This record gives sequence, structure tokens and C-alpha cells, in this order.
Amino acid sequence: LTSPNQDVDTVREQLVLYGNRFSGVLPDSLGSLRQLRLLMLDRNAFTGIVPASLFALPRLEELLLFGNDLRGFGSADWRQLKSLRNAMIQDNPRLQGNLPELPLSIEKLDLRNCKLSGPFPPGWSRSGVGLPKLRALYLASSKSKLLAACETWAKVLVCNGAE
Repeated sequence: LTSPNQDVDTVREQLVLYGNRFSGVLPDSLGSLRQLRLLMLDRNAFTGIVPASLFALPRLEELLLFGNDLRGFGSADWRQLKSLRNAMIQDNPRLQGNLPELPLSIEKLDLRNCKLSGPFPPGWSRSGVGLPKLRALYLASSKSKLLAACETWAKVLVCNGAE
């Protein structure tokens, strides 16, 4: 037996719109999907700044925005995504700004082929708690300073058992 609300609950928990050639800016109203656990908007043509409301989704575990034309994160506070495990943002070649502070729940972060720069945020601490669940970090880009910082930081990551 299935609940008559099962399909509605599924839609509320998963929004899967990858590979559809959708374009335009991501609507701020995405932040109203409070039960969302999976957001797959990858391989489209979305542009602009990722709305800050998206980073206030309390249950979001998987965020896939790769393969778009996004430009930045604006005032987004990634630390609000306390359930986020996987963020795949790669292949947004115009995505600029500093590396974001991350929630402690993050396990995989892919920011390859973006134009992010700056120092590693304090929350990515090489000492202390840092990012205890992080298992995969991808930052390859044309920013040689960022890659050099990554090599130094990655040695600590491996030493902390997060291979």
C-alpha cells in the first residue's frame, strides 16, 4: 500500500531537473522547499548568483549544480546546510568568489573548473575539528595559488585520516 501523499512527499524531498537545457537565474523560491534532501539542477544553462535562500534548506543532503553558467554564491552561508554531504558545483567556468565556509557534515566537495580564489576559510582548519567527515575535495583550476594552498592543506587532510 502507498500513501496518497507519497508522490507529493517525493517531490518535496527531491527536485531532479538535470540535463534539460533550462536557463535563467535560479529562483529565490527554491528556499521554500524546506523538506528538500536532493537538489539536482546540473547540466542546464542557469546563470547568475546562487540565491542565499538555497543555503537555508535544513534537510538538504545532495546539491548538484555542476555544468551551468553560475556566477557566484552572493551572501550564502553554506554552514546553514547542516545536513549537506555532497556538493558538486564543478564546471561553472564563470563562478567567482572566495572558497566558502562549509558545514561539518560535508563529505564531498567538487569545485573544479570554477574561478574561486582566496585563502582556505578558517573553518577548514588544519588543526582542531575542521571538516571531520570530508573524504573528497576537488579544486583543480587555473589558479596556481589555490592549487599550491590545496597541496599544503591536503597533506593535513590525509594525516587526519580523511583519505
